Amino acid sequence: MKLIGIIIILLLHWYIIQKIANQFIKKIKFDIFKLHTILAPINILLTFIFIKFSNLSLKDAGFTIGNLKEGLISIFLIGLPAAVISAFFTSKTAKETFKEISYLLPDSKWKIIYMGILVGPVEETLYRGFLQGNLSTIIHGNLFIFNFSTILASIIFTFIHYLNTVNKAESLKVFLSMIPVRFVAALILGYSFQISRSLIYPIIIHNLIDGFNITALDKAKSR
Repeated sequence: MKLIGIIIILLLHWYIIQKIANQFIKKIKFDIFKLHTILAPINILLTFIFIKFSNLSLKDAGFTIGNLKEGLISIFLIGLPAAVISAFFTSKTAKETFKEISYLLPDSKWKIIYMGILVGPVEETLYRGFLQGNLSTIIHGNLFIFNFSTILASIIFTFIHYLNTVNKAESLKVFLSMIPVRFVAALILGYSFQISRSLIYPIIIHNLIDGFNITALDKAKSR
């Protein structure tokens, strides 16, 4: 029953942010990344409220330094190599793909600010802190090195990106093609949170992956 409630809260979070975003868009036409940057603190505050509402402790949600050694290992031995490899393959993106991912089109300083700095805190607070933190209190056991809560959170993280097709940020074709990549990235982020018990390290990894990827995409687009 709690699992259903968690998913409902995730959808509610998306709905509220969409409604707020629409109010900004009505008043003035924003660069999409400028809009995400403005919404970032609202996004994090809303997640924080949902964490408190779910009776999850801040420590279990990752608001702690956690295991520094494990966190650094996850960054340098897993996260950084994954970011480099991901950027390499991203740089090979075909030009036709850009037409199907609207959020890649704008060229602005806000893209760098959001994708390189803010995307980690926004998404990790929600998907690792709130989602995986809550799942770890109700789902136990593991498969190889991954806790079941890490795997389930990664699956939900992957498929909730379908909402990108709802708001026309990407085509259904792109969403389907990105499922394996997003799932692997989610497992890396989830594993970092699992072994460190802190949001700090998956936030850094998330910023590295998205920052490297957006740089690679910009070079591919200019080419």
